[in-house]
Amino acid sequence: MKISVLIPFRSADPQRVALWNLLRPQWEALGPDIELCSTSDGGGLGDRFSFARGANRCRELATGDVLLVHGADQMLPDPATWQRIRATMAAAPWMWVYKETLEVDAWPTRLMLQGCSPAMVPMVGRLLDHCYAIYALRADVWDDVGGLDERLVGWGPEDAIMRRVLRAPYPDGVDQGEGVMRALWHEPAPRDRVPVNHGFYEETLTAADGGPEVLRRYLKEARGG
Repeated sequence: MKISVLIPFRSADPQRVALWNLLRPQWEALGPDIELCSTSDGGGLGDRFSFARGANRCRELATGDVLLVHGADQMLPDPATWQRIRATMAAAPWMWVYKETLEVDAWPTRLMLQGCSPAMVPMVGRLLDHCYAIYALRADVWDDVGGLDERLVGWGPEDAIMRRVLRAPYPDGVDQGEGVMRALWHEPAPRDRVPVNHGFYEETLTAADGGPEVLRRYLKEARGG
């Protein structure tokens, strides 16, 4: 099984750039069966970032039969999590990887940026009882549903929308993750696009409630197909 990791990235924020400079070499060192696919969303420095558009561009670079959607500020899976991803994706069309999110505080993040090993740094921060951000799916499943919704610009909720999109045509996916994802500290993204993006989320929920064919028609029309 070859896993292509999709990590869109574009930022002028020094903290986010520093985090990606820390984590990117770790991804690149994982080996031939894990392929890092990272590019920008194609926007300019003054444009709001679109994770969805960036992830779709990353998909164009991917050659793996499994895609892992990840963020540039999120720590890599540990060996047990990699093993679980491989075991689950050997049978399932998609999976959500983690159950919880740890938003690591600024000072442990700073220690890691200064060169301290994560094993020596206390992982303290705010623990959330959910994690929608990281998921894996077969490449053919991604292509079948058309990837992420590029109408989504700015913060959220492209991951929650994808989760609902996948459930309708592929009900045998695994939407209950395990373990804790660790997100390193940076200033939060602006939330001003939430009302517009949430409107797209509600539209998708309504379409998905109508069944797979209704959802497919909605996605095709929404994406200009």
